[in-house]
Amino acid sequence: MSVQLDRAFYYPGQYVNGRVYISAATPFICSEMILSCEGKEKAEWERYYYVTEHRTRRVYRDGRWHTEHYTV
Repeated sequence: MSVQLDRAFYYPGQYVNGRVYISAATPFICSEMILSCEGKEKAEWERYYYVTEHRTRRVYRDGRWHTEHYTV
């Protein structure tokens, strides 16, 4: 038995659609087939962000005061 879904991923609350393929070793005749599916979800969340701050400082160089701008 294998399952082929219509999409690569689904968002919470969406219906899952797809096809179920069954390969039987021997032919059989039936009037009804009941398929029950149960599943679990595992999700992870990682947040990456960068904080930049622009600063200035006064530096004494070459006999004069200079204002430097830099980013942290």
